[in-house]
Amino acid sequence: MSMSKSLFDISEILDHRHQISQQFPLDSHESDLDLLEMAQILQTTLDLDHLLGLFSTELSRYVPHQFFRYINPDLDIEQEFGHKARYSCTYNL
Repeated sequence: MSMSKSLFDISEILDHRHQISQQFPLDSHESDLDLLEMAQILQTTLDLDHLLGLFSTELSRYVPHQFFRYINPDLDIEQEFGHKARYSCTYNL
């Protein structure tokens, strides 16, 4: 990864949020500032455990969940947070 490329490109996040909001309108209290705040929070650490915990916490503001799993086969990483429920839904990001 080049030093000039940020881990979280804010313009890409805002563009993606705009595309999603067109398909799935959000409540009026959710704003672009919420996503900027999330991006700032996620950039506060390089520790993967801490970063994934922060991501899960921030994600819960938009997608309530009891369990979260991160898998990166290229780096041989698999981490789980929370408790698995009887039923599940999977999203690949």
